[in-house]
Formats: sequence, C-alpha cells, structure tokens
Amino acid sequence: MAPGLDVATLDPNWTMKDDVLHVETADLPSPTKKKKLSQTKKFTAVEIASFTAPLTNRHLLQSSPYGEPAHHLDLTTLDRPLQLFAKALTNMRWITQDYATAPYPQAFNWDSIVDVFCRSMLAEQPDATQEDLHLYVIVFRSRVNKTADRKLLGELDKAAHLEAVEGGGLLKYWFGTPNDLGRNLATCLWRDRSDARRGGAGPGHALAMRAASRMYDEWFVERLRLTVSPSNGSWRFTTWVDD
Repeated sequence: MAPGLDVATLDPNWTMKDDVLHVETADLPSPTKKKKLSQTKKFTAVEIASFTAPLTNRHLLQSSPYGEPAHHLDLTTLDRPLQLFAKALTNMRWITQDYATAPYPQAFNWDSIVDVFCRSMLAEQPDATQEDLHLYVIVFRSRVNKTADRKLLGELDKAAHLEAVEGGGLLKYWFGTPNDLGRNLATCLWRDRSDARRGGAGPGHALAMRAASRMYDEWFVERLRLTVSPSNGSWRFTTWVDD
C-alpha cells in the first residue's frame, strides 16, 4: 500500500473496484473498563538505555514496520496531544485474524490504545479542559494476485512511506500479511487530510499506485474520521466528510 493514498490523488483514468468489499463502520460505545497502572515495574536493560539515549534521538518514534530512522516520526512536528496519541499507537495490534475483511473498528485494539492515551493526557494535564482529537484515517483493503512481484511491491511501499514521512503528519502506518485468499489490510492515521494529500503527491506514490493497478485483483479504500474524547475515554469512527 502507498501510505499517502487518498482517492482524490488518483489518476482519473484509473478505476477503483469500490464494490469489492462493503464494510459497515458504526460508532462503538465508550470503553467501560479501565486497567490500573502497575505501581512497580522492573525495567529491562534496553528500556533503561532508552531513558538515557541522546536527546537528538528521543524525538524520533518508530511508527511503522520500517525501522530505519529516516522512516521514523518526528514528534517535534506535532502538538502534545498528537505526540501522546502517536506513542499510544505504537501498541496497535489486530484482535481478530479476519482483520482484512472485518469492520475496521473491530479489527484493532482501539480500547487499549485510547486508554493509554487518555491516561497520559490526564497525568500531564489533570485540571485542563481536554478537547476532542480528530484524525484522518485511510483503510486500504486488497487482494493481491498470484503472479504479483511481492518484493517489488515491498520496495515501492517503502519508498512511498518515506515520502509520506517527509511530508509530515503521518502518525501511524500498519500493514498485515495476505491471508490464504490474498486478502490484506493496510492503514494510515494522519493528523488531517491535507497531510495525506501532501504525503501522497510524490513520484514514489505514483509508482506504487500504478503497480497496485496491475498486481491487485481487487482493492478498496475507506476514508474515516477517528474522534477521541480524552475527557471520558470514548472513541468512534465515522465516514470522513470534507468540511
């Protein structure tokens, strides 16, 4: 997947198979259970080393499967709530093996992600009025064909991700593994849609999308809005509508 993918940036001559999957995205109730933080913790040598890492590296966060520093998120480009949410997203995990086709709100551990974020906000600003957080989310569902050059797809994806990171505002990029039928899901969480448009405007994304049109039998894009309310720990996904 090209991380900056936005339907509006595609070549008008390309066709997207928007009837491949129909996914309902419904608002979910607020989390009802909160886990207490452990009062004591034994830190590993790696964790202790990270606390004393040079300040020049502390602002970089690995927010994708790519470990090279050039692919990391620069936290200094975000305001504090977004920094904390980006850190919470490092714990993003699928909670159903059918994540490729499951409704997006039910595919990942959003309860725990939001819980970590809200507790972080409360710890830093216990008396402050906490405004809702709104993120732009891209969900890319696909079925790769059997003859696809997966190595080439991986190389193109990595180049497109680097462009997206350099554009700024990409808080999280995640992709899974194709199932037995070749179906997979990849997703990006952005600060806002303008970041996604900017991140997807480079030549790397254009090459990745041309490859997608040849190497995927089916593909479908959802554009969602994630709203998180730190004041009460609630969250919901809704279809994105431009302001």
